[in-house]
Amino acid sequence: GGTGAGKTTFARRLAKILATRQAVTLVDLESYFKDFSFLSLPERHQINFDGPESVDLNRFREDIERLRRGQAIVKPVYDLVTCPRHAGGPVMAPGDVVIAEGLMPFSNEDVRCLYDLRIYIDTPAEVRLRRRLERDVRERGRTLAGAIDHYMSSVLPAHECFIEPSKNISHFVIPGWEDTGNNLNDIVSVIRHSIGQSENYKFVCLSPNEKESFSEENISGQERSAG
Repeated sequence: GGTGAGKTTFARRLAKILATRQAVTLVDLESYFKDFSFLSLPERHQINFDGPESVDLNRFREDIERLRRGQAIVKPVYDLVTCPRHAGGPVMAPGDVVIAEGLMPFSNEDVRCLYDLRIYIDTPAEVRLRRRLERDVRERGRTLAGAIDHYMSSVLPAHECFIEPSKNISHFVIPGWEDTGNNLNDIVSVIRHSIGQSENYKFVCLSPNEKESFSEENISGQERSAG
């Protein structure tokens, strides 16, 4: 789904429900942005983080493949304000379910083929725009005028080119502006049925923006710091 669609909120709610009966690992695509520390800060603010060229999809694919094989990963740590990616990060253990949530998780075919289930959060543009502007001003240090200019020049074109088309290859398209309780229950049922039919690990792909906490003690592989 697009920026501000409510993807992270949905992914975390899904993880919380599943974690009552399954071990769950939640991986966010935001952590896999490329390291732009070699650029000046003004130059970094001009980067279009809503396009696939800003994401290290090779590293992301390798980590999802490791989790699929039942191996732990060291998830990168990314600073979304100053744009460096740190070498160390939390160790993530594989779970019965792996939820990969991010803005463009379907944009690369080699990555897309790793998912057993693809979910698109479909939220009206005016709702997403309001959420995006509020976040950019509150968390990213942009002025309102700068946030609007960035949205029109970079975010909107990337959405129309790379994100909106992925709705057509999703198994579920969920409205992101209303209560998603029934949709959550339907998807939980699908996932648990799939786990019951196979010994293989199952993977769900969603996508990031709003932050909603869930009980991390219920999530597989408590994060341990890694150098």
